Amino acid sequence: IVNDQLFEQLCLQMSQTDPLERDKTAEVAGSYLRHRYSELSSSQLKQPFIKDVFGNSVSLKQLEKCAKEETRFFATHRQTTLAERAAREEIPVLPVELASPTAELLSSLFEVPVVSLEKNLAVSQLVERPPGLRAIEADMRTLLKRGRIYVSSVVAVEYPDSIAPPDSAPCTFALGADRLVRRFRKGFWGTKYILPQHLLLDIHHPLVRKALSRAEQPAGRRLATYALCKSALLNDGIATSTENRLLKTILES
Repeated sequence: IVNDQLFEQLCLQMSQTDPLERDKTAEVAGSYLRHRYSELSSSQLKQPFIKDVFGNSVSLKQLEKCAKEETRFFATHRQTTLAERAAREEIPVLPVELASPTAELLSSLFEVPVVSLEKNLAVSQLVERPPGLRAIEADMRTLLKRGRIYVSSVVAVEYPDSIAPPDSAPCTFALGADRLVRRFRKGFWGTKYILPQHLLLDIHHPLVRKALSRAEQPAGRRLATYALCKSALLNDGIATSTENRLLKTILES
């Protein structure tokens, strides 16, 4: 794979394949590549294999690590602050199209998807603390503590350079308020971290905006605290139906 340009040859072959047959070709090629991959030595795995968005060499070993830890590869053609932050944390950012032969073969070889960087990773950035959050932060931390989730702070953030997916989580647990956030890992147990924890509230999410607005009034603080803590504690992320019910309850209260 590394020395005989097998990967490049297969990419070229796939680019010349009928689009209707490409998935089948990628599956067969992926099986063959995995067989060849299993025969590589540790030194071969560390050799340059592909370039990242900044032109740096990425080895098969680095790709293997990313596939294992992130369960996906990230792609973009933009050299943004987000891409730099990911690279700083040793996450390869690949300049490939999501539907390209390169992406399809990488996906087949490592059996993980190639996804948009901007839709799956984000750098959280602190915003001015809303009055509603000041009113309920202590209550939120107390309620989370009852669920054996200990957070040192609850903060409001936004995610510049990121495109929020339709099912983006209103609340995310992270190691700090200025961190690379994996938006596909939802709920406390999806963070892969235990302590210390901070709870980040996406200030642009409708549920967060409405809950914090209600929290500005004493009568709405208990409900706002409950709604935000419930959305934070759902291990698999907040389902759209649940989110809609919480939002409806807040609107009607």
